[in-house]
Amino acid sequence: MVNLTILSEADKKLIHKESLKVLEQAGVKLESPKLLAMLKSKGCIVDDTECIVKFPPKIIEDALKTAPKKFVLGGLDPKNDMYMGEGNSYIATDGQSCFVYDEETGERREAIMQDLLEAARIVDHLNYINYFWPVVSASDVPEEIRTLCELIRGYRVLGKHFQTDCFSEAQAKYYIKLLETLLGSREKAIERKIFSVICCSVSPLLFEPEMMEGCAALTEIEVPIAILPMPISGTTAPMTMLGTIIMNNAEVLAGFAIFQLYKPGTPMIYGSAPGTLDMSTTLFCVGSPESGLQNAACSEMGKWYGLPTLTCTNTTEAKEPDIQCGREKSTGIIPAMMARPDLICGVGLLDTANLYYPELLVLDEDTVGYAKRLADGVKGGEEYALTDEIIKIGSCGNFLMEKSTRKYLRNGEHYHPTTTIRKSFEIWSETPGADARSIARKKVADILAQPEKTYINDEMMARLEAILSEAEDELC
Repeated sequence: MVNLTILSEADKKLIHKESLKVLEQAGVKLESPKLLAMLKSKGCIVDDTECIVKFPPKIIEDALKTAPKKFVLGGLDPKNDMYMGEGNSYIATDGQSCFVYDEETGERREAIMQDLLEAARIVDHLNYINYFWPVVSASDVPEEIRTLCELIRGYRVLGKHFQTDCFSEAQAKYYIKLLETLLGSREKAIERKIFSVICCSVSPLLFEPEMMEGCAALTEIEVPIAILPMPISGTTAPMTMLGTIIMNNAEVLAGFAIFQLYKPGTPMIYGSAPGTLDMSTTLFCVGSPESGLQNAACSEMGKWYGLPTLTCTNTTEAKEPDIQCGREKSTGIIPAMMARPDLICGVGLLDTANLYYPELLVLDEDTVGYAKRLADGVKGGEEYALTDEIIKIGSCGNFLMEKSTRKYLRNGEHYHPTTTIRKSFEIWSETPGADARSIARKKVADILAQPEKTYINDEMMARLEAILSEAEDELC
């Protein structure tokens, strides 16, 4: 197993110390009277006029102690359960793209619910993509109930874990009602944890009140919360990578403190999605080498605290699945995979997470497979040495027919990509559509041509749709 180390032990201690300093002296802005009153009662220093909350270091240290180090993110189908804090790295789609590449017209258009459902069906068939962050935002659904609709309609065709946003306390009420109805009871919703939420801070040092109140309401059924800052070096964070990592770390620690004070023991995930700014174009860059390093370093910090971690990498500024796309995605996910975060998102999108290509789900799955194999490293020990076979075969022989060749071919010693071309030039030149993107497109078409697999029966779906209709009447 290969482990990448970006930060020294001294660096980690420095980042922690400076993060505590930031939170004690600058604090964070949170314009929620409800949460500010709670934080003041728990010992935080609150400026009610400016809505600034400052955290004594002991509060942060206590929050790190009460946050669970291990828990399960359940799939609607239990075979897809993911075990946080156990040393595994699980892969997700990137989330909330506004646009999709339309294969029929060859043009970019706004994404709709049908795109999301087709993406969910593709993800359900793929082995290396373990859970689903809605890869597109459905523009044909009212914004106030969009994420609720995406969750329930997505789950009809998806047996994996679902992670998305909660934008208000009113929304949270309907998430709870939907999950309790789907799983049959509040106790089952708490036990299975088939749904988790992303809670994004706004760098520098700001939390949106409605989102924070919504996530706080979801702690009623122990919905796991991933704190996901997105600081940008040189604009919303310092220009140095270390300064950006400190900003990310401080915002995560603040989020942990707020929710642990609200309800101790709430399952939480240490997230990171830092990027850089191209100063020549003033565009946010998620595919830069610095972004990959920062994400890997933030994962190290989360692991240093002993927390489950999420990092957003495998990302790119490319506008189509081209050489730039492959270069940026692979150089981002390889260091991230070797840093061993629990969760890695970024699959399926390009154009700085604004554009979804269906075939990219398949292409990215192979990129993930390559990265995972690199991170697994060279397996050691006598079992893998096969010295006796080397002696038996001797000079001028070959190992093709040996039982060990078949054994290790099947056990994953070598990764077998599904979209890589490994043919002679002569055979390749005579094979129509023999390129990675064409192969991926065909795999997508084959998946969508299969009969639709459903995880929610019609009777239950009618009950859930009735709740969505109720939510629309209230929230819209």
